[in-house]
Amino acid sequence: MADVVSFLTRAILLAICIHLTSSACIPQPFSYMDLLTPTSNVTQECLEMGETGDCGFFKCLGERFDCQSSEYEYANHGYVSCEKFKALKAGDKFTEKATELVSHSMVCLTEHLKKLYMAGTNKCEYIKQYAFLVTSDCFKGNGFCDMASGTASDKRDMKHALDAFGYPGPIGNFEMLRALRCSKDQVSVYLHWLNVLLYGDNEEP
Repeated sequence: MADVVSFLTRAILLAICIHLTSSACIPQPFSYMDLLTPTSNVTQECLEMGETGDCGFFKCLGERFDCQSSEYEYANHGYVSCEKFKALKAGDKFTEKATELVSHSMVCLTEHLKKLYMAGTNKCEYIKQYAFLVTSDCFKGNGFCDMASGTASDKRDMKHALDAFGYPGPIGNFEMLRALRCSKDQVSVYLHWLNVLLYGDNEEP
């Protein structure tokens, strides 16, 4: 019976992953030892924050499924990035175009993560894996990768956003662009611009 339940659980998780994202999902070995049960109830306030892209939603997710001690902790990372995005928008570091793109992408992200928040059980590994897949779908789907071939202002907005994700510098930016599944050409164009910006002879890219 346990084997049947384990198989059905993996099948359901895989079906959800494929349905909600455009990426192929690879199921990981399932273990009941890693299953989390909720440590707080689902609240209407948290659900509303999930519908609007409010940074507080990530705290709701982290409080309901505590992954602080796990190598797969995601909720705090999501909250910190969200707050950095909010500060960039408030400080006029983003253009109007980037502000709209990031806002729509964050709403898309938290709306998808509501499904994990409302789940009866969860795994830290699945939360992080699913969150990164959806982050890619939401940001790429809203045109984030296209900014690489845009104006200098577009590229500056892209740099601010990549740094806010917690992946600063050329290597960090490269890793995040690949995680977002931007094309090789888009990554190459952006990194060339960044290289000129950081190491060029006073040339304004």
